[in-house]
Amino acid sequence: ISQWNLKSRSDYEKAKIIYDYICSSVSYDYEHLKDPNYKLQYTAYAALINGTSVCQGYANLAYRLFLEAGLDCRIISGTANNGPHAWNIVKIGGLYYNLDSTWDSRQSDNRYRYFLKNNKNFLDHTRYSEYSSAAFNQSYTMDVNNYSPEVPVIIQPDPTALSKLSPVKKGL
Repeated sequence: ISQWNLKSRSDYEKAKIIYDYICSSVSYDYEHLKDPNYKLQYTAYAALINGTSVCQGYANLAYRLFLEAGLDCRIISGTANNGPHAWNIVKIGGLYYNLDSTWDSRQSDNRYRYFLKNNKNFLDHTRYSEYSSAAFNQSYTMDVNNYSPEVPVIIQPDPTALSKLSPVKKGL
């Protein structure tokens, strides 16, 4: 993490750098997927050191890296494509957003399909009840919109600026 020089970065930049790293460095562990005795596939260690894990390993690694970078993050469990699944929420600008590095790591055309999404646009994911309760939602307020780093800057005119302008000469 120290190599990424995150201290001077915005929360969005931190999240994107970490997410890009996970999506490009970790592969889904199909080899051990059906092996109930191989527990390493669920860990951040497997994702970071071995470069392979299942969704829980991806989510654990994201959780640890986001926290290390100073971003509040949670692991969310639920279902996706009719099976158990884990992903994260991360806090940026006072609100939380969903992200799924497992699913985006498999995308070749659009790596950010599941990056910083609101609940409505986080397709195919259903949270278990403890992550969708009123108490949970109050503690981890999700934005109603997807995160957009390109928020237009609105420049407010200086009300005294007009009086400071030089008069325009007619006929020029």
